[in-house]
Amino acid sequence: MVKKTNEPLIINPDFQIDRLPEVRVKSISFKNYKAFENCTFDFVDQDNKIREFSCFIGPMGSGKSTTLYAIQLLFYNFEGYDKSRIENQLSKSIRHIEARNKGKSNFLITAKITIDGKLHTISIDKNGFKRKHPKEIKDLLYRICYLSKLDQDLNKFQLKRDKWDKFKELFESVTGYTIEEYANPFFDNSNDPHLSELLKNYVLDFLVKKKYETIHAKECSDGEKKIIKSFSTMLNLEYTPPIILIDNFEMHVHRFRHMVLLESLRKCYPTSQIFSTTHSHSISKVLGENAGVYDMRLLRENSTVKKEPWRLKIVDEIDDCIIKLKSTESDPKLLTEAKSIQKKCYAPIKDLQKFKLEVTRFLGKVSELFVRDICYGK
Repeated sequence: MVKKTNEPLIINPDFQIDRLPEVRVKSISFKNYKAFENCTFDFVDQDNKIREFSCFIGPMGSGKSTTLYAIQLLFYNFEGYDKSRIENQLSKSIRHIEARNKGKSNFLITAKITIDGKLHTISIDKNGFKRKHPKEIKDLLYRICYLSKLDQDLNKFQLKRDKWDKFKELFESVTGYTIEEYANPFFDNSNDPHLSELLKNYVLDFLVKKKYETIHAKECSDGEKKIIKSFSTMLNLEYTPPIILIDNFEMHVHRFRHMVLLESLRKCYPTSQIFSTTHSHSISKVLGENAGVYDMRLLRENSTVKKEPWRLKIVDEIDDCIIKLKSTESDPKLLTEAKSIQKKCYAPIKDLQKFKLEVTRFLGKVSELFVRDICYGK
């Protein structure tokens, strides 16, 4: 029996547990699954310690969201489904359409997970789970993993009062604006006992203090409302999910605030493992080398690039330079030079030191040209 806490969680009328186990995904492998032919992601650092945060980065269609949904699928409960319904639902995930239609192909997802530190292996294919969840979590699956999407619309704000401090920290970390609860005078003067009880347990509105104005939550921008919706929904859960999935980590969040957001998430959810996705390569620079950034482009690159992933970072930097050059009155030869450097990134480099100097000089020339045009309008 797990150790008791002061806040029991009711799973269903016939089942009760004192706390959710600590669940972590150590690795996940794919065979013939959607965008993946055969690959494995290990979520451990150099000391073989499971990462508390992992971020999948790459362009649209590279498999970022697919990975999140696969992790979510690992904790899906098919109880009550017959075999034909399971196969009909899961067969859509088989990689090749032709094989899928002939009914002669399958996919396989295999994951190593830890439950309170104990290692287990689970796997799933088009027929459902091949290696099932251990008894420690089989009745808790829908509470283990939570998917948060920063594109949900906000219709009404209602937050549990005991979660206000966490919400405040998360919202302020993302936006940079200070917020405070707004006590509606109409509600305060109401004699409705139901409303009084609601106000006692929930925060229903708040003010956002911006640089030049103070506004109500309902007056926030669409992007801010989506952030409010995502955070309030997650915080209103009756439990803290051991695994949190956040699709489009950068959506509506300024890139200079990504690290602050991550730090706040870790503080608000210290017992959770967080997985996220992003389109922006700049986030990998903000998060740092050891933050658990997985560049999905490497799955389809040649062996040279796979052995030296830094090459893709050079490609990204040159892409930024090309955008700058196209916005300035630059020498067309610089664009040719940019494409030449990128081409070298995908092939063996005989003299690495010479290549580094070439890249450094090019970046310097572009920066000088860009700053000149900004400052002097030339």
